[in-house]
Amino acid sequence: MFSPITRPLRLDLAVYVGFAAFALITALASGYRTHSIWGAFATAGYLLAAAHTVVLLASGARTGWWGSRWTGAAAAFVVGMLAPLGFLVAARLDGGDWADSPAAWAAQPEVWVIERSGLLLLETGTPYVDVFALGRPPEVDDYTPYGPAMALFGLPRAV
Repeated sequence: MFSPITRPLRLDLAVYVGFAAFALITALASGYRTHSIWGAFATAGYLLAAAHTVVLLASGARTGWWGSRWTGAAAAFVVGMLAPLGFLVAARLDGGDWADSPAAWAAQPEVWVIERSGLLLLETGTPYVDVFALGRPPEVDDYTPYGPAMALFGLPRAV
């Protein structure tokens, strides 16, 4: 039987290992460069969190910041979320990220839609394309599937 102290740690370990496995599959199998980058960083973050949990289970040390379950969660957050965000933002600074191959993109396809929405908001007052004024049949890229507030995230690139 698991003690009340180790039960949550064992659950944490199972969750971190499961998430790391999913992230690794994403990193290796995705056709999008950005998804692979996120997956690789997330794999590292979850494995760090799992390693921290193993140390806590093995040592029984539960004092100070190192003995907190939140230390592993913080490692997963910093390495698995903040690090790839910074990496991909830096990768997009040159602006040339919409190559023919999705494997070369420095942003996910949704980013273009949000950036275009921000630009449209500044130029026309609405984040949506007027498909009736196009003079041609609309294409899938002409639609914005997000609410109008999402265009605010596209404003930094638009200005």
